Amino acid sequence: DAGELCFASCCLAIAHPPGYPLFIMTGHLLTHLIPIGTPGFRVNCVSCACGAAAVLFFFLFCQRWFASRGLRFSSSLALLPAGLMAFAPLFWQYHTQAEVFSMNNMFICLQLLLLQMFAKALYSQGGTSGGQTEDDETPRHARVRRIAAVGAFAVGLGFTNQHTIIFFSAPVVLFVLGAPLLSGRGPSLLAPPTLLLLAGAFAAGLVPYWYLVYSANHAPLGTWGDQRSWKGLA
Repeated sequence: DAGELCFASCCLAIAHPPGYPLFIMTGHLLTHLIPIGTPGFRVNCVSCACGAAAVLFFFLFCQRWFASRGLRFSSSLALLPAGLMAFAPLFWQYHTQAEVFSMNNMFICLQLLLLQMFAKALYSQGGTSGGQTEDDETPRHARVRRIAAVGAFAVGLGFTNQHTIIFFSAPVVLFVLGAPLLSGRGPSLLAPPTLLLLAGAFAAGLVPYWYLVYSANHAPLGTWGDQRSWKGLA
């Protein structure tokens, strides 16, 4: 797929289903921003950048996880799992060429980090341990909602790259929506205003799919399918 993704990125065409609009647009942007190398090299840099971001997000997740367990030198400890991932043979294979798996891995690691941040905010003790009022909980509740909204946006963006991310995102979404209710530590993310916020953030993440409509109307050579109708887009 690397050759097809490079070609589609250079001329803003549509790759094979599901089209990978986010990868294509990012690749097209880098072909204009990077001043050196061939167009293929520049598109390959998308995978390199996503791989670097994935390692960073995974490192931060591990560092925060070790720190939450009271372990000293959490940053040093986090270097081991992050390093093992960064230098794994398959990781290098898919992050040194134009491949959508690289961006998929980045979104998975980002969701891991956001999930850890969400859990910490949800289960933190808040302002006081006794005689706590709703006003004391407001900052913590607001942080929980913010992280959930950022996560919903990240899930939406992940869907504009590769649909297989649903197998990771679905359990995460179920945990995020259910944990406040089961733990009794609120806020309820199923309340209509909050649910509307999360749905809006998720929909905002799906915006890159409009690129498919734009590209279909301009019909560059090599475009897959006809996305000028809802039937064709589906």
